[in-house]
Amino acid sequence: PTGAALALAFMLALSFEGRWKPAALFCGAACLFALPFLIRNLALTGQGLMYFVELSRPYEGAGRWANVKLNVALNLAYYLKFAFVTMWLRWPREWPALVAATVGLGVVATVYGLREAGWKGWRKLPALFFVIFGAMHLLWGKQAGRYVLPALPLLFAYLLRGLGLLGARFGAGRQ
Repeated sequence: PTGAALALAFMLALSFEGRWKPAALFCGAACLFALPFLIRNLALTGQGLMYFVELSRPYEGAGRWANVKLNVALNLAYYLKFAFVTMWLRWPREWPALVAATVGLGVVATVYGLREAGWKGWRKLPALFFVIFGAMHLLWGKQAGRYVLPALPLLFAYLLRGLGLLGARFGAGRQ
């Protein structure tokens, strides 16, 4: 999923700038790059891309939309706690109010930092990757802290940018 998120982000970044030919060329190159992997999987397992099978299996049947909502909610709670409590600010005791405050501050600061980073030029590529990667893992039926690791550098960059901006706006350094 990480490679797919990066390729999709790159193609979208080029498309948003109206650079259709480079976007199409990159799409073709990405497909050619993935083709041997897909052929190998098809030969060994009968499925070209097992990720799609793993992604769609929990959403089969009549209650698929309820399952999507439940999975997104569970993954969101897990990954927010992992990113902001386990990886960023671990407390000696895990009180629910402290966890909620840490996650809330982390989310607000990250969204603020992401918004302030802007969408002009090259800055849209990491932002698009971050959003696409996050969306893919909210839908994924599996949870593990290791799935978040590729996005943590971006998360912390946006978090620190947001904390600095919020501090300048609401307190630290104000006269």
